[in-house]
Parts: sequence; structure tokens; C-alpha cells
Amino acid sequence: MAPCLEIMIAKPTEAFRKDPTLAYPIYEICAETEGCLGIFYGFALEDPDVFMFAVPWASLAHHEALRADSARYAQMAAHFACVDVSTMHVAHVTLDAPLAPVLRAPCVSYVHVKSAAPGRTRAELERATAVVAEVEGVPGCTGGGWAKMYEREEYVLLHGWEDPKYHAEAAKLGWVQERVRKWREVVGEATETVHIPLTAYKEWKA
Repeated sequence: MAPCLEIMIAKPTEAFRKDPTLAYPIYEICAETEGCLGIFYGFALEDPDVFMFAVPWASLAHHEALRADSARYAQMAAHFACVDVSTMHVAHVTLDAPLAPVLRAPCVSYVHVKSAAPGRTRAELERATAVVAEVEGVPGCTGGGWAKMYEREEYVLLHGWEDPKYHAEAAKLGWVQERVRKWREVVGEATETVHIPLTAYKEWKA
């Protein structure tokens, strides 16, 4: 079974940006939980107010079991003050490509697709997203893909890069530009692409 990736995006406090270890108690509880395969975190290069916490789980049920453990989850919640909880966005996805090479990359790119354009269908959006997510043969890309969130009809694009410059170079390729053009025609609302160097609190031994 492919792992389920928990992604949390939130705005960090100034204190947390200066001292990322403030979240270590949260990571430690996750790390000790059955089914936790690894723990990764980082701040976006384009905007340090974007923080990502990413946990590959053996299954969604493993994370749900932690959430159902009221005592342990309360211990975690006591440390949520390191981010602005009102900005917290949590989603679970199963990527359509191997996940480990993405999370282990020096940098990941992340896009959250929220809706299709007016007059466009979900099916059209999914087809275009699947095409634009395909990166086989792109220099400097360690892998990646797309997935629909378990929680709602929204999508994630996640790719690993040896360096953000390779993503910028890929964006200049004619065939990539054509795919992106067609994708933008069917996308309604989506976040801007951000690049996040991830640090492993718990290495994924996949």
C-alpha cells in the first residue's frame, strides 16, 4: 500500500522562525507513533511565512489513531502555539508517484489547487493536472506528482528538486510551457508555487 502523506501548511510565529526547535515536542510524539515513516519540515524560500510540516504515514488510519488518542493529541496541541492556528491547513494525500525521492530532495515545490475554472469540470481539471505533474526526464527533478486530498475536492502538486534553479529552467522548456498553459485554462483557484527546503526530523528509511 502506498503511504499517505500528511501535509500541514501554516504561518509560523516570529519566535518559531527564529527557533524551529519549538515544534520538536510535536515531532517527537509523531515519531513515536506506530505507522509514522518520517518527519519533514521547512520554510518556503519565497515567503518565510509559509511553513510546511510533512509526515508520510503507513496509512491514513495510523494518523487517525493518533488523533483519536485524546491524551497524546492534547500534548501535541499544547505546542501548536508555534504557528498561527487560524492559518493552519491540513490535508492527506496519496501521491501518484514514489514519495520518498520527493521528500528526500534538497527542495520541494508545492502547489495547492482549490478549484476548476468556471465552466470547466473536475474531470478536465484532473486530466490537465495529471499531465502538468508529469516530470519524467526533467533535469534536476527527483520525482513527484499530484493527488486529490482525502478531505475535499482539492488537489496537491508536489515535486522534489536538486535546486529551485532546475525548476526555473524547466519552466522555460517549450513542452512544459504548453502543458502549463493548458492547465491554467482549466484551473480556477490555486496557490502560487513555493519551494521549501525540507529538514528531516525523522529520516524515512524507505
